Amino acid sequence: MAENKKLSIIAFSGDFDKLTAVFTLGTGAAAVGYEVNIFFTFSQRFSVL
Repeated sequence: MAENKKLSIIAFSGDFDKLTAVFTLGTGAAAVGYEVNIFFTFSQRFSVL
């Protein structure tokens, strides 16, 4: 039985360089078959708009 690999990332800073790292890790993990969840803290939810 295949095990599902999962990755959860918490974005707690709205700095561009830190968000770039979050999205790079998430995209790379998704590309190799991981299920990725990215959580944004309340104050960072506007950073991606």
